[in-house]
Amino acid sequence: MADVVDSCASISSETPVLDIGAGTGILSLELARRGYPVTALDLFLEPLKRLEEKASAEQLSTGLKTIQGDMNAPFPIESETFELAISLTATRYISNFESCLKEVYRVLRPNGSFVLPVFGIDTIPWKRHSDKGIHHDTSYFGMIREVVATGFEVCQLKSLEYYKLVGENHGQRQVPFYYKSTFIVAKKNM
Repeated sequence: MADVVDSCASISSETPVLDIGAGTGILSLELARRGYPVTALDLFLEPLKRLEEKASAEQLSTGLKTIQGDMNAPFPIESETFELAISLTATRYISNFESCLKEVYRVLRPNGSFVLPVFGIDTIPWKRHSDKGIHHDTSYFGMIREVVATGFEVCQLKSLEYYKLVGENHGQRQVPFYYKSTFIVAKKNM
């Protein structure tokens, strides 16, 4: 996913990035290592403390900030703060996707980007957490419809490019097909 962020044409190492549902910071740390100023948002304090410890051990603390907040509520972040918002595997915990998308839209600067990987394995857990239950359309195209309804413009070519960038092999280990994500890459319209 960090390679995907690097491949964004409008992104540079000074680009402020929001990692939504960051947990212990696998993605946040990698982006901080690459020089991005990262804000890691997560509901739980313990994973964020662990992330801070890892960042301190790697001397990345200056490029990484943590915020405790719920992606199912208004983000404790000022409007138009970030150039890029990402969420690696947090979708399965979103109860109201429409509300979350509105918050992502709000915190992005004009023409900011939102990159969301869509994992087939998240479909059932997401329906379980969703306010809509089994009626929640967690399909790739269902998610695109909601992203567009929020005001984003989806870039199909970038989405496909990112899909091709992420291989199914990671070192010596074969990555199961259900962890091969498709991507929704969207820009905030202004």
